[in-house]
Amino acid sequence: MKDGPTRVLIVEDNPQACEMIERVIRELGCTVIARASDGKTALKLTLDLRPDLILMDIGLPDIDGIEVTRQIQAQCPTPVVILSAHDRKDLVARAGEAGAGAYVVKPPSAPELERAITIARARFNDMKELARLNRQLEAELAERRRAEEELRRERDFVESLIDTAHTIVLVLDLEGRILRLNKYLEDITGYSARDVQGKSWFETFLPAHDRDRIRDLFFGAVAGGPLEGKVVNPILDRAGREHLIEWYNTKLVDASGSLVGVLATGQDVTDRERIEEEKERLHAQLHQAQKMESIGRLAGGIAHDFNNLLTPMIGYAEMALIDLNPADPLYRDFEEIREAAERAKNLTGQLLAFSRRQMLEMKVVNLNKIISSFKKMLQRIIGEDVEIITTLDPDLVNIKGDPPQIQQVLMNLSINARDAMPQGGRLTIETANVTLDASYAKGRPGVEPGQYAMLAVSDTGVGMGRETVDKIFEPFFTTKAPGEGTGLGLATVYGIVKQHGGNIWVYSEPGRGTIFKIYLPQATGDVQPELVIEKQPEMAAGKGTILVVEDETSVRKLACNILKSHGYDVIEAGSSPDALRLAEAHGGPIDLLLTDVVMPQMNGRELYRQIALLRPDLKVLYMSGYTDDVIAHHGVLDAQIEFLQKPFTVDGLVRKVHQMIAGETG
Repeated sequence: MKDGPTRVLIVEDNPQACEMIERVIRELGCTVIARASDGKTALKLTLDLRPDLILMDIGLPDIDGIEVTRQIQAQCPTPVVILSAHDRKDLVARAGEAGAGAYVVKPPSAPELERAITIARARFNDMKELARLNRQLEAELAERRRAEEELRRERDFVESLIDTAHTIVLVLDLEGRILRLNKYLEDITGYSARDVQGKSWFETFLPAHDRDRIRDLFFGAVAGGPLEGKVVNPILDRAGREHLIEWYNTKLVDASGSLVGVLATGQDVTDRERIEEEKERLHAQLHQAQKMESIGRLAGGIAHDFNNLLTPMIGYAEMALIDLNPADPLYRDFEEIREAAERAKNLTGQLLAFSRRQMLEMKVVNLNKIISSFKKMLQRIIGEDVEIITTLDPDLVNIKGDPPQIQQVLMNLSINARDAMPQGGRLTIETANVTLDASYAKGRPGVEPGQYAMLAVSDTGVGMGRETVDKIFEPFFTTKAPGEGTGLGLATVYGIVKQHGGNIWVYSEPGRGTIFKIYLPQATGDVQPELVIEKQPEMAAGKGTILVVEDETSVRKLACNILKSHGYDVIEAGSSPDALRLAEAHGGPIDLLLTDVVMPQMNGRELYRQIALLRPDLKVLYMSGYTDDVIAHHGVLDAQIEFLQKPFTVDGLVRKVHQMIAGETG
């Protein structure tokens, strides 16, 4: 190999691969001085033998080959070629970061290996040269700092400093007039030294809003007070744009010690400040997103547990109402229990919406049609003193959504807007097609670039401050008086939007109204027609055998009592193992498996698979307090699966079971 390294260390734990690599190395005229089959040995041999080149396998038994490379470069810098069976960009990037000069996919041919070795050696030499230049640069910078300090102390070097410094250099006399400025400042401002020499620094370069502060600092120092060593203030360029400058100021004295002027050196930190502000903004957004996700998980868990508690409350209250005469004194008590439980059910429904665990029936829809059909109802809800204006894009793209949930979003936002306009005002609902590009998505966690339908709801109300806006989507946060709201309206909106794969942002200032902007991803396909819901007929008495599996005792007992009271034969199981045993032992047919989804030991989906091996014709109806990933994906229920949401009603359970046993469901 021309100018190639001659002493090679091979690190490879596969003997056959090692032999093959060694043959190729010898073809290239190199000498293999040692072999290593693990990272620890490779590091020791490198330190002992100082090879010219190392051929390093990634998959070593003790240490990742890339990590070995990193340690070698830290202790004994050596050209390294990584050998890998995988052509992966992430591995190539890691290898480069660790100091490897080249990356070759095994088994390499002689030309491939020769080229890789040449590249590795060249990069290694470049790195050595770069390190030397860095050391030289560091030495030069140290010397420059020493020189600048000396220039600040001695007037004789002021001219040299102004002419050669690669930083802003400005000299002012005791009246604040410009004596000298360097080219660096000329480039920033667009003024030449000839244009401004002798003019007032304050009147020429400082914006009016900061002029008095800097002038007072300057003349206070000239009068004998201290001169602040570091000052940050904006200056104006010739086009009127502001640049934020970080100044370091020094008093200039003559040989007798008399003050003759001020030397100011500075750096344009405009971009640095913008980057810091952007980092702080992104950090705040990420923190908010993480907080909302944590609250959502907690809310979903609470709602699930509440639904298990509410199921027997509603069910037993309904069963009591069926048995009682309306004239019975207990009848009204049970009605109150049922109504209170229904209100609690609605509350848990809002928690499920916020936590993105509710049931959705998604289809291709058009936002304009939903808004137009819902506008009259909105007007009745919010009252005549609020004017509703709609500005709808006639070419709006379709989205995939659940129309009732989208109506819920419109209603909650409109009610919030009405409450923010106690004296009346204007509510504007707008739609438009928007494209969110990569730069927009980069600054907003959770946003994917693409085509979106935008829904904007704005009002002319009292608006909100920053602290309120930061908490506006948190459940149970409300600015209303006690008893006037649950604090779940906007939390529900947030959850519905997120479950639709969209994003929501709020913009508001006190006294200037509020605007909510919702972005929902474009969907392909035609708008699906609305389903016509027919009146449910009366059902005959039930007939068939049902295996009920539920680990929550009160829910299980309720379901069994309801089904038995409607004529069904019921097999009751409190766990998946019990259900399997009973299904195997039962001699007669089992028409339906009614099972909870999330249970200890075995979930409902797996339980059905196991029983179906014994009873292939068995039908299954799942029930749960929330939509779990076992049966749903991203909150959208699989169309092939029948599901009953807790808390269920007596009629809801009986009708669903009847339809399934009669074969009336899909």
